[in-house]
Amino acid sequence: MVYRLLDKVVAAELVDATVKSKVVPYIEKHSLQLDTVLLNYTKLFLSQSPWYSSAGSMAGSPYESKAIALVRAIKDKEVRLPPTTPLC
Repeated sequence: MVYRLLDKVVAAELVDATVKSKVVPYIEKHSLQLDTVLLNYTKLFLSQSPWYSSAGSMAGSPYESKAIALVRAIKDKEVRLPPTTPLC
């Protein structure tokens, strides 16, 4: 269900508001860890991007902005590190 909520966010600018207004209440209701859910969703999101490959670049793609917004929503810096590696 959380992934569906995040899938519906098209504009990167809406990621933070959606996380706060829809994802956090769902996470709290079901006793889930926000950072873990966001990390796993971000990994899935990046793996499904047509620009994500060892030969390609996401720079300037519509996926890049949303991926960055998702990573910024992860509060724990140690959890945040793995998905940021492909963006470097």
